[in-house]
Amino acid sequence: MKMSKIRPEKVFILIVLLAMTVAFVLLYRTAGFGKCRLGQTLVFNETVAEGCVDIGTKITPSFGYLKIIASPWTGWTEEQPQEIESKITILKNNQKIKLEGWEGHELTVIEPKKDSIILSTGNLGLKGENEKSGIDLNQCGYHEIEIKVGKTINLHTCTMDAGCSWNIRYNIGN
Repeated sequence: MKMSKIRPEKVFILIVLLAMTVAFVLLYRTAGFGKCRLGQTLVFNETVAEGCVDIGTKITPSFGYLKIIASPWTGWTEEQPQEIESKITILKNNQKIKLEGWEGHELTVIEPKKDSIILSTGNLGLKGENEKSGIDLNQCGYHEIEIKVGKTINLHTCTMDAGCSWNIRYNIGN
């Protein structure tokens, strides 16, 4: 049996192909690819992978993010639950945002803009700018709210013995 000699250029080509495969796999995993379900694509905000959306979804460029501080409370004990802070990048119209701290409440992004964002809420109360404490149960309901960049709104559950309030601020950049 005659053995063929392996030529150096074939070895070089195999090494380059192997290196390219390893580089692709590393990029694939570190960039967040492979995390989306079938029928979804990864969305980037500048160079950072932000999340998955269904293929064909019209994506509004990320103009900013919401900083949400949830403050659960109870009237039954002096010790109160810990605050929960989250940062949500706005990716598209009709994006659903689950409000942490109290089950069953979410926001819907109606329209993100460069200088403000319009959100809709479920059955929540909206505290006015001049209201210092307490909640007005007459303000409970469904709201469409515009938040200007750098401004904060306060939403709260419509409950009296335990609940949650959320400070929501719209910011631009990181």
